[in-house]
Amino acid sequence: MNNAATAPLNTFTATLTFKDHLEHFSANRVKLQEFLTQSGTFWAIKGFEDTINPETQSTEINTLQFYLSKTDRPVMLDLIPPKVLPQIAPNSAGYYKLEDSPDDDDNEVDAAYEFPCTQGKIFFVPFLTPQRWGAIFDFNVKAPNAETFNIKGVFDVTGPFVPTDLR
Repeated sequence: MNNAATAPLNTFTATLTFKDHLEHFSANRVKLQEFLTQSGTFWAIKGFEDTINPETQSTEINTLQFYLSKTDRPVMLDLIPPKVLPQIAPNSAGYYKLEDSPDDDDNEVDAAYEFPCTQGKIFFVPFLTPQRWGAIFDFNVKAPNAETFNIKGVFDVTGPFVPTDLR
């Protein structure tokens, strides 16, 4: 059982800089995974921000996702666009927006929007202590309407990586 002294402390925040405004991202939950593939082992670090759209009162989930080559030392990595699972692009990043339609009675996601990384960098620090990973990141993404915007942020997350074998 987790209490205040033993509960994992997770920070996963970012600023999204658009042409005409800023948005702030603050994950209220994280997911850590280890993927075993034919071409290697990767870590997936995902931050999720659950929100309610103030205009429609429908559920929205914003998520930042990183797929990083497994390493045991601090490293600066160039980020590239992600692929669709079960394929994994090493050292890739993306931003995703999942929305529930206000026109139906369920709380199921009805629309997913992808904002793949076009270029960027991440300074990744694995093993700050056992089961703790940190990073500073800065990358650009491409919106479905072809506009680009920038995402800068940090994460400091804890917890075990749950292995998933995709071989």
